[in-house]
Amino acid sequence: MKNIFLRVKKDALKDKVLITGFHGVGYTGWIALRHLVKEMKGRRIGFLYTAYTPPFVSMEDSIKTPYEFYLADDFVFFIPNIPFSDKEMTRVPYFLTRFLVKKGIREAVLIGGLDNRLKEQDIDIKIAMTKKYLSNHNDVFEKLNASKIEEYLYIVGPLATMLSIFEIMSFPALTLLPYADITRPDPKAAAVAIQKIGLLYNVDISVEELLEEEERVLKEIETIQKKLRQVKGEDHHKSLYV
Repeated sequence: MKNIFLRVKKDALKDKVLITGFHGVGYTGWIALRHLVKEMKGRRIGFLYTAYTPPFVSMEDSIKTPYEFYLADDFVFFIPNIPFSDKEMTRVPYFLTRFLVKKGIREAVLIGGLDNRLKEQDIDIKIAMTKKYLSNHNDVFEKLNASKIEEYLYIVGPLATMLSIFEIMSFPALTLLPYADITRPDPKAAAVAIQKIGLLYNVDISVEELLEEEERVLKEIETIQKKLRQVKGEDHHKSLYV
């Protein structure tokens, strides 16, 4: 697609499970992704950049760019280190989804958040999936102790675009929607999503640090939000999409 630059190591995506999420309710997906990459010692394998990407980077071992790919074992992670701009909100997930399927990923797990005021007793997560995913994993509800998101609750933003394209392409994709606080970033909700991923793929991923250092995580996100407002010259909403 015009104005989108994407670079990923050759054959790094084939037969891998994609995991991604965004800055939605409770920043759940974004927090979960960062923790997964850290705990699983993911290595950076690619980048995505567009003509509309906000001019914002940070420094760790090297420059951390806005949108990056990481690889760990059988998983590839797409991490949006900053929220998409308005012009990227649909076109980037559309382009990304088609690219990933064509490059041979095996299936996809998307992480969002759901308003915790809707929480049901004994259920800590709702899920949504493509028809192809359900046909491949008809035990998913029992395995995750989850129920399907109600029809009247709409998924919006990048997750909605990706789910739409995955469904159209008859591709197996699952969305995890743990209950999250809509008023602030919610590391506990991210921990729920990570634990469910552990159940799905029989991997042991510790969430102890995420839960113990919730205050530090919140302060870090507050700092990033402040910098983004300075770059964009506007007050950015804390929760942009599910």
